[in-house]
Amino acid sequence: MNIFDNNVGLYFYSAVLQANTALIAFAAVFAVFRFQAIVESLHHKDSEITSLIEYFFARIPMEAPDEIRFHFTHLTTLRHALEEILANPSYNPPYKESVQKLSDDTHLEVLFVERTHLLQKQRQLKALFRLPLISVLIVIVMSLCLLPLSNYFHNYLAQWEYVPIAATILTNIWSLVINVQFVFRTINE
Repeated sequence: MNIFDNNVGLYFYSAVLQANTALIAFAAVFAVFRFQAIVESLHHKDSEITSLIEYFFARIPMEAPDEIRFHFTHLTTLRHALEEILANPSYNPPYKESVQKLSDDTHLEVLFVERTHLLQKQRQLKALFRLPLISVLIVIVMSLCLLPLSNYFHNYLAQWEYVPIAATILTNIWSLVINVQFVFRTINE
């Protein structure tokens, strides 16, 4: 007994494809918005660090030394560069005391900790978005594979035609739940 019309599978799988494409776009909007907010905070933190370093070297009659200024664009290496400069016994310029004070500054340390925290949030967001994206892609690939087979199921396996449709529905519900969790998690952060 055939409970489905001839075109039910075609309509169903194509609608699933369209809906899941929209679901990717929906989740991606939240991911991009959150990612952009983190990047903006990171830029702000970087400029705070740079301003603090320039403040330390504004008190001496020269700009920040080249061996430190280079790290303004690579702030992740600045802490290491300061330690390396101070560990070198032959490094003894007139501004060494300023470099030491900068290295010991607690406010700078706090800024670096906050910057590291923002970088971790950025990595976590990328990792969090991976599962929702993969889940939607699984449903899309599943629908793409079943779409050309829908007539075969209808004509030759009519009593089992509901099985791939039910499997697609269950997989889609699983994917939807994961995406909704991701969206609410990004909203709450």
